[in-house]
Amino acid sequence: MNEIICIRASHPSLSGHFPGNPLVPGVVLLSHVIDTAERLYEGKVKVIGMPAVKFLAPVRPEKEVVLSLLPVAPDSLRFECRTEASLVATGSIELAVFDR
Repeated sequence: MNEIICIRASHPSLSGHFPGNPLVPGVVLLSHVIDTAERLYEGKVKVIGMPAVKFLAPVRPEKEVVLSLLPVAPDSLRFECRTEASLVATGSIELAVFDR
C-alpha cells in the first residue's frame, strides 16, 4: 500500500523545528506511518512498537513523501518513506492483531 504524505508549512511543529529553516520532525512522519498502518487494517490492529527506524534524509514542509507499507508477517510491517529525490526513512512496525 502506498500513500502520499505532505506536511504543510503551517503545521504547528514547524515553528520551532527550526525557525527560518524548517524541517519536518521525524515524529510527525512516524505519526502518519502509524495512522496509515492502523487505517490499512480497518481498526483490526494497533501499532505497539517500532523496533527499527532510520531517518536517512531531511524532509522539508510542502514536500510530497510517498509512504509504502509492506506486510512481512501477520503482526509486522516494513515501511519506507521516499521523496522524488531520495529515501528519507525506513523501519519496521509491530502490530497487535484483534480478532473481530
